[in-house]
Amino acid sequence: MTTNRNFNDLYAFTQVVKLGNFSRAAQSLGVQPSALSHRINDLENRLNTKLLNRTTRSMSPTEAGQRLYERIAPMFGGIQEELAALGDLRGKVSGRLRINAAENPAYYLIYPQVRSFLAAFPEVDVEILISNSWLDIVAQGFDFGVRPLGDVAQDMVAIKQSGGHRRIVISCK
Repeated sequence: MTTNRNFNDLYAFTQVVKLGNFSRAAQSLGVQPSALSHRINDLENRLNTKLLNRTTRSMSPTEAGQRLYERIAPMFGGIQEELAALGDLRGKVSGRLRINAAENPAYYLIYPQVRSFLAAFPEVDVEILISNSWLDIVAQGFDFGVRPLGDVAQDMVAIKQSGGHRRIVISCK
């Protein structure tokens, strides 16, 4: 019994109760009513509990089914609300980008990119700290740093940034 299957079947169950019958629930889920009926039967068998009273003309939740519905439907509703809110943010990038770099990489690699980056993402504040001395970019709250290869701590994720020089981008988040 996999967790995803449980969540899918529980969601299907909430749709059957919410919409009042298998046909409407199946349509909203994009499945055949008979397939949905089998899923609910499987769920009832796994839970060893009858969740729905069914006849050829009607359906109603049992006491256990109603209790389960009342407890889990708000959770699925909350998930749907959060996904919708996340969708509202899609395509919008905002916040603060903190970069730490030595002097040469800042002037030759980062600054030339900042103007076009800010044009594409105007809601982002870019903060660049130029420092030739080593510091812990994670502890200092930077999103990434640019350093010569020899100045990278062993536990950092390092990505080679330029071909002819030994510079890399260090990502800490």
